[in-house]
Amino acid sequence: LAPAYLCHQLVEIRVRALKNILCKIDHGLITLVDLAQEKRLFVLLLEWFNFPNVPLQGDVLNLCNQLAKHSSGGQHFREIGALEFLSQLRPNVEPKIQVCIDEIVDNLFKLPDTPVDTQAIAYQLHPQMTMEQQGNPTNITSTTVIVLLFYFVLMNLFVHLVNNAVKCLKFSTFPWLTLTVTDRHILSSNETSLRSSNQTLVRSTCELLQDVIMQDFPAEIFLQRPKIVQNLLLLTKLAFGRDGTQHLALQAVGCLYQLCNYLRNRLNFHRDPSFFSAKNDLVSQNSSVTHAQETQGTRISQNPSPRSTSPRPSVIGRTVQRPRGDGQDGDAASSSGSSSQGHIHSRSPTSSHSVLDLAHVEMPKMENEDSVELQFQQLSLPQFCCLVLEHVISMLRTGSRKIVLCVLELLAEVVLLINYSISEDVWVDDSLTGRELRESLIAGLDALGESLAYHSSSINVDLPEAMLLHHRMTFISIALFTMQLLQVLVPVEKANEVLPESIEVVLYLLSLDISFRLAYPNVHETITAYLEQVSSESYTIYKRATEIVHSMEFACRFLKEIEDKDENNLLELIELADQAVTSLPYHQHLQLIQKYIEICSEIWKSAQASPLLQGESQKVLLKLLSHPLPAVKSEAYLCSLNIVKECLGIYNVTKPMPSVCQGVHFLLHGRVLYEICTFGLQDSLEQVNSAAKNILVYLLQGGLIMNTLTWSKLIEAFYPVIPILQGFADAEGPLGSCILALSETYNDAGDGVLPRKARLRAGDNVFKVYEILISETVDLALRKSAAEQLVIMMQDNTMHGVLKNHGIIEKIISFVHESVHRNGKVHMQCLVLPCLAILRKLVYSDPTLRHSLAQETPFLLALFRVSLILQKEKSVLIEAAVLLSLLLFDEVATINFCIYSLDFMKCLRTYTSAEFVEKLKLSPIDGVMLKVTNVASGLQDCLSSITLAVSHITVSSALSRMRLYLLNDKLALKQGINSSLTVLQKLEWHTALGRFLQILPACTEDEKLLADVVSFLRKLLLAQKEGVDSKDLTSLLELLLRQESNPLLNFFVAAESPVQGEMDEIQTLLRQKLRKELTEFFNIVLQALTSVTDRKCLLLAGPFRTLLAVKFLQCLRITDAPHFYGLPSLERTLRGMVHITALPRWSLHSAALEPYSLCMKYLTGLLEVISAFYVEWGGNAMSYMGKGVTKSAVLCLLQLSHEMMTQANDETWVSLWSLAYEQNNEEQMPSRLGLAWLIPLWVDRDPEVRFASLGIGSALTLVENGCTALASSCQNISGGLWGTVLNILLDQSECSMVRREAASILQNLLMICLPANTEETKDVWQTPCVHDEESGVSLVGLPAFQALLYHCQFYEHVAYMAKHCYFGRQMFDFSVAKSTENSLLSNSFEDSLKYWRMPSVLSNHNQSSSPPSTSSTLVCRKSDTDTLQSLDSENSHVSVNSEQCAVVTPHLLSAVCSLLTNLLAAIPEDTLIAVKQNHLFAAFHRTQCYRMFTMLYFSLQVLSLLQYLSSLSGLFQTCLILHYENITQDDLLKPLLSNILTVLCVRYCEVTSAIYQTWTDLFILLNLILRKSGQATFPSVVGAAAEQWAALIDTISVCIQLSNSTPYLYTASLQFISLLLAEEGKRQFHNSGESQCPTITELLEISDGTEPSGICLCEILLQSYEGKSTEDAHRKVAAGALTSLLAVSGSAQKHALQAGVIDSSIEQMKHTCIQLKLDSLRPGKVVQRKKDDSLIQELKIAMQLLRNCLYNNAECKVAASDAHLVSVVHSLWPWFLMDDQLLLTALQLLCVYTANLSACEYNCGASLVPQCSQRSLSNNSLVHLIMKQALHKSCDNSMVRQMAFALLSNLAMFHECKGILQKSNFLQNFLAVPLPKTTVKGLSTLTTLWLKLLLNISFGDDGQQMILKMNGSLELLTTMSQYKHKGSQPTALLILHNICFSPANKPKVLANDNIVSTFAACLENDNPLVQTIGASALWALLHNYQKVCVPL
Repeated sequence: LAPAYLCHQLVEIRVRALKNILCKIDHGLITLVDLAQEKRLFVLLLEWFNFPNVPLQGDVLNLCNQLAKHSSGGQHFREIGALEFLSQLRPNVEPKIQVCIDEIVDNLFKLPDTPVDTQAIAYQLHPQMTMEQQGNPTNITSTTVIVLLFYFVLMNLFVHLVNNAVKCLKFSTFPWLTLTVTDRHILSSNETSLRSSNQTLVRSTCELLQDVIMQDFPAEIFLQRPKIVQNLLLLTKLAFGRDGTQHLALQAVGCLYQLCNYLRNRLNFHRDPSFFSAKNDLVSQNSSVTHAQETQGTRISQNPSPRSTSPRPSVIGRTVQRPRGDGQDGDAASSSGSSSQGHIHSRSPTSSHSVLDLAHVEMPKMENEDSVELQFQQLSLPQFCCLVLEHVISMLRTGSRKIVLCVLELLAEVVLLINYSISEDVWVDDSLTGRELRESLIAGLDALGESLAYHSSSINVDLPEAMLLHHRMTFISIALFTMQLLQVLVPVEKANEVLPESIEVVLYLLSLDISFRLAYPNVHETITAYLEQVSSESYTIYKRATEIVHSMEFACRFLKEIEDKDENNLLELIELADQAVTSLPYHQHLQLIQKYIEICSEIWKSAQASPLLQGESQKVLLKLLSHPLPAVKSEAYLCSLNIVKECLGIYNVTKPMPSVCQGVHFLLHGRVLYEICTFGLQDSLEQVNSAAKNILVYLLQGGLIMNTLTWSKLIEAFYPVIPILQGFADAEGPLGSCILALSETYNDAGDGVLPRKARLRAGDNVFKVYEILISETVDLALRKSAAEQLVIMMQDNTMHGVLKNHGIIEKIISFVHESVHRNGKVHMQCLVLPCLAILRKLVYSDPTLRHSLAQETPFLLALFRVSLILQKEKSVLIEAAVLLSLLLFDEVATINFCIYSLDFMKCLRTYTSAEFVEKLKLSPIDGVMLKVTNVASGLQDCLSSITLAVSHITVSSALSRMRLYLLNDKLALKQGINSSLTVLQKLEWHTALGRFLQILPACTEDEKLLADVVSFLRKLLLAQKEGVDSKDLTSLLELLLRQESNPLLNFFVAAESPVQGEMDEIQTLLRQKLRKELTEFFNIVLQALTSVTDRKCLLLAGPFRTLLAVKFLQCLRITDAPHFYGLPSLERTLRGMVHITALPRWSLHSAALEPYSLCMKYLTGLLEVISAFYVEWGGNAMSYMGKGVTKSAVLCLLQLSHEMMTQANDETWVSLWSLAYEQNNEEQMPSRLGLAWLIPLWVDRDPEVRFASLGIGSALTLVENGCTALASSCQNISGGLWGTVLNILLDQSECSMVRREAASILQNLLMICLPANTEETKDVWQTPCVHDEESGVSLVGLPAFQALLYHCQFYEHVAYMAKHCYFGRQMFDFSVAKSTENSLLSNSFEDSLKYWRMPSVLSNHNQSSSPPSTSSTLVCRKSDTDTLQSLDSENSHVSVNSEQCAVVTPHLLSAVCSLLTNLLAAIPEDTLIAVKQNHLFAAFHRTQCYRMFTMLYFSLQVLSLLQYLSSLSGLFQTCLILHYENITQDDLLKPLLSNILTVLCVRYCEVTSAIYQTWTDLFILLNLILRKSGQATFPSVVGAAAEQWAALIDTISVCIQLSNSTPYLYTASLQFISLLLAEEGKRQFHNSGESQCPTITELLEISDGTEPSGICLCEILLQSYEGKSTEDAHRKVAAGALTSLLAVSGSAQKHALQAGVIDSSIEQMKHTCIQLKLDSLRPGKVVQRKKDDSLIQELKIAMQLLRNCLYNNAECKVAASDAHLVSVVHSLWPWFLMDDQLLLTALQLLCVYTANLSACEYNCGASLVPQCSQRSLSNNSLVHLIMKQALHKSCDNSMVRQMAFALLSNLAMFHECKGILQKSNFLQNFLAVPLPKTTVKGLSTLTTLWLKLLLNISFGDDGQQMILKMNGSLELLTTMSQYKHKGSQPTALLILHNICFSPANKPKVLANDNIVSTFAACLENDNPLVQTIGASALWALLHNYQKVCVPL
């Protein structure tokens, strides 16, 4: 075939290869069967379409179609992803090719038509049967297997295809849940009831759904069986009914709201790694109905034995087919399975049930409907959300406040689900799902827009205020929801494409809603962002409106601040006025103009005014004078005129202030006068025209009134406008006369009003100027000047006609043509600019001229040429552009004032004041809108309404509004000071609402109102879930506990239900609703109390919890309610009890009941519930009905077990947990079940129930009685308690929390003493027991448990768990992962859920398509993907099916570590071997865990890791105790130490108690490492500490400060630092060489700009030591750490000296001496001090501190000498002699004190020697006392003697001491030292001590003489030198060597032949040191001594 040529790069070769294959098929040379075996061919056929040139597409697809019809070919195509490939190819090919692709896809989805080997398939099926198949193995037919197999293959491919085609889904469907027939019947019955025409039945069904069904069934059930949801949605249509059915719609909305809430909880549940399970949901594998052996390695027989198939009755309840593990597996197979040695079974008693009971056994009835069809009918979460939107949005248009509120609360939940399930890609997703969702969402948005428009348009003056408030509040809430929905779904850039027109209108309305913007500024920003995208026109209006609104704000500020003006804020006032000009046309508050012009006059009046102020003020003035609005312009001119009149009035002549006239300076500027002359004089408004004339007249006629400065400014300002004024010169009017007078010449000298130059300019004739311009004989520069003059003159419109008559237009046009024509005159270009300016003025004022020139194309082209040729001259470009604009846009060149819409005017009205125009004043409706929109005023109004209310409806209405405010915060994500919560806290709502909680309701209306109040309070507390205000809780608790009667709590406890007819149905419903609200309210209060830290609130919380606990206990009635068997109230009560018992010590505060008694009552009631709802139903593990009761009861029992354990005085409390079961047969006595009721709960289908029930078992087994009782109850279970719990722990498909509790039970069981053999066992069933059928060997106790562990591959499982732990916070994120080209599987949540939907039947059929392990698949979603899988699992030999593995979390690993710790204690050797073989230490110690610890911020995640690290630390500690080498290997130790110190340096504020406990455990581990291995591991510890030294010191400082709150942490941390410093001291003593890392001493002395850490540590240790009493045990710990620190840190010694440690310690010694003397003087019996006496201990600590302070520190020794240390020690010597430890400590202190003293420190040592004056006491001197201890016979080889000799050796360096030694004949004792009989043996310790003393004496001449004077000393020393010396130095030889150096001694030495021979023999010794000593001694003898030659 040569298929490889199909992928050749040359198209001709590919075509030829394809035709070759097709030809062979046509001629029968090859068949399709042959081709179906070539898997590579399938890949190449699809890759055909990946080349640039794709010929023969139809032929290739036809071949693919033929191959797809074959089963093998279809399988190959599915495996290589052909469905996905073809789905992506289809849109890119022609329609006829698309038909071929569709046919191929159809064939791939068809059942295989070739025979299937059913036997092989059945064989593949056996190892992992489903529950139904295991129950009836003989019913599996080949057809069933084929259909199941092919269905799941298709489902796999379908989900795979959907995931890759549908891009818009974050989350689609939940894992499929199978129902029992009973459950299906319950759902069907409720669904039928919802369709009933009986309103009462529908209402009661809705209540049942909320109170019972939805509590029992998982929320996803209602999506998977959507009929109930569909009927609820249909009921919402009744909201608009007029026949009293509105309440049914409200009930339906309530059901949907609760469903949405529970769906969100279920999403979080599935995201929780701790409860993530790969287990088949129907029945857990531990409880699977099986009749064969199970677990790993077990052979499953295909022909089950009769025993294995024989059903038996359950141990409890009804006789139905029981699940395994319920207590009746008397002869079932052991959970340990089989092994190569034979079958291991547990021995247990035979069942006592009669064989007749077998007739009643029946299999559990599961649904027999086609689950495939059901799954295709289910609703996905996105579909559900869209359906809710579609049905309930229309309800927002009702007039019912309650309906609107409930619908909005429902929508707030729906939008969260939408955020979780639908992505923004929905708008670009072309899949069928994407299109459907897109259409539905657009319709929903459109409906929202219409609802908003409805409420907006409904607001009018005819409505009462209550309805106005309703519409406005509803409008705001819907708007907030709409914007949240847009933010979730619609990217801003997509808004223009997808948003409907109704939303566009709403966005426009909201953008102009100023009150909304102020209340929700963040939302308003989002609105404007969307508006900008959808409508640029609306956005422009919004921007303009915003500008005007801001301008109004500036106007108001200007008017406010103008009253307080001063020189410092003038510039700010000008800026405010400038901004306020924009809004003048709208509010027309003309007083602003008057105020501003007065400011301008003031600014220009001052001679010292800033030019900046003048310039900025003039700009604003010109804006006012040229304003387009006539009223504004007129006001500006009139105000200016009034100021001119005031300043230049004739009455000012008599005023003495000449500066009055300077008030007109603001007008005396060329720009201002130009504006007045050019536009003001010619304005069409008479007011403006007249005011301008009067202003000019006053100015021109005011020369006599003006001072010189003002007149000069006037003349200068009029220069530029003289030509303009000339046009107004005449002899009639006052202005014309003034202008003429301005130009007159009075004499020849030129005197006049203006200078000559001005008069000449004024008198120029315009014609003469024009003649100069057109004259060709005049110089060009003069012509240009004339043109510029004409530009100025053209500003007078009266001149236009004259010049036009003289042909100026034609001349200018000719000038333009000449200047730019190819053959034109280039020099004429200088005239272009003024000519264009002249023409512009003419065209602007003459429309006829503008029309005519616009038709002259040559002229227009000439203008364009001007623009191009003279483009570098900007002035020319501007003039040309203006002229072209006037000509080209002549027809539209009109100026219109923009009139904005009504909404715009509403926007402006918000900022009006009473002084503004009438039409912009706030209407009453506007006032209401503002009040209700503002959160503070709205809430204040609500509370005022409640306080002043005279009817129930007023209060209810106000409460509904307040709930809307809270809801708005949630929708707007509003927090902080502007939120409703903060506002409410400031408004003291307690006063307004508290009165309703203090009295019992007297009527139905009261009960209804109280329910509303309680509901609001519940919502208020829920809104504060981030952090409930302690003041609110305190007020509520005080209110509830204040009155003795406790009306709320008493009403909460339901009395006996009245007989029928005493209470009508409405009152019954209201009372039920009130009690429901009260229960939920109390639950929220209890939940809020868990996070409170306020002391007062906590004091009130205790009594409240206990009181409420008693009330809940009274409510615990099972049969007292007539409806639904009391289930609603029972479920609510149990949920409340769960909250009550959640916190410890809840039972302590009852006045009537003891805590233990209250716990007993709780236990009795809860066991009754379990018995009624679980035991008597036969352990309903499969049914969901009653599951809510069961779960709550079990959780409550779990929490109760810990409370009882705390309150009980002994272990008898365990017996109370036994349950008695009454038989149906009256002749039989009731049998006691014990704890057997727990066992079915362990295998419940709900993982939370399994977890809680196993937790109960874990709590009960904490005491030995509990272990016994639980084991006794499990004696009929296969494998007993041990096997069952171990099986749960090793079940890889089980969730982590369940496995954790199983591990805890095993851990507790190991605490009891297990027997080693059968003889020691009293009750076999209480211990592990296994039996080998082949050998007949039985094992019990520890051997049996060991066999069980190894048979189940326990340690291999543990290694797998440790290596595959998941440290993430959540299993998946609600985000769509972007798939790559090479990825066949997307990373969306669908990929994980699709495997949950698929039973394990497929796991072995097709390995290539099987998914990765659950753990690894989910881990890949996290950022730390690579590191989480860093450890290889090749060493793990356990058989692990990755498809069936659940997630292993740190919680589970913590329990496993604790279990291993107990195993090491019980079976140390075997456990250690197994741990080493499976490399568990490396597996548990994962660097990733520690590294993630530093990156986590979520408190619960941190808490789980902390618990894991604590447990791991305990495991390592046990291993260190047993065999420390397992931990101290470098490959494990170094990373372990580094990671431990990393954790020790991390801070978490939220989990302080947990992190302190972890720190304690880690410090203990470090201490154990240092104690066990010492110097071997010390370098590694130092290296790890050096990396984080500063942080470590900070941590230790924190631990020291926590001595009172966490004493164990204090002790452990100080012990660590003590050990670390002690090892450093040892290192220094042994001088172990150079280290690669810094030493501890170096680290303590490092100073990087701060104090060395040695000083810091010393300071905090001193504070801790001195701050504790002598009786405090922590004082000793601190002293030990301080002592160790002083020994290695010079900086610490220095700080201690400065802190007075030496003086205080010596003072303490003195005080102790005095106290001891006083005690000795007491009459009677002599006081015998014990070693642990506090006084003695303090004395010892003081001397130890002194010793280490003095170590190698001369300064400290001097200080000690000054403090008379020696005399204090001398005075204490008698008491030292009574305690060897004290004596030893004192000698050590003196040794350190006298060691290595320099000359300056001589007095320190000499102080021990008595002076001459003390001759009489010389025999009792301290030296004599020390000598006595050295010679004391009872001290042979003791530390005391050694220290005495060491001290004497130090003192021997002093001359005085030598004298004492000689006079006392102390040295003579040396001659009596016994010697060993042979020289092979070493010298004794005493002899060595003498030699060291003599060596120090021999360093001086006097000392040498002392030695020589001892008869026989030389001979004895010579003999001793022959003995083997223990140390590195031959001490005796050194003494002889020293004697040789004195000339006086040489004769005596030489006279002794043995000495000379000894030295000579040294030269031949192998020891280099000995050789050196001998040579040195001989050399000394030879030196300068002539007589030596003869002897030598």
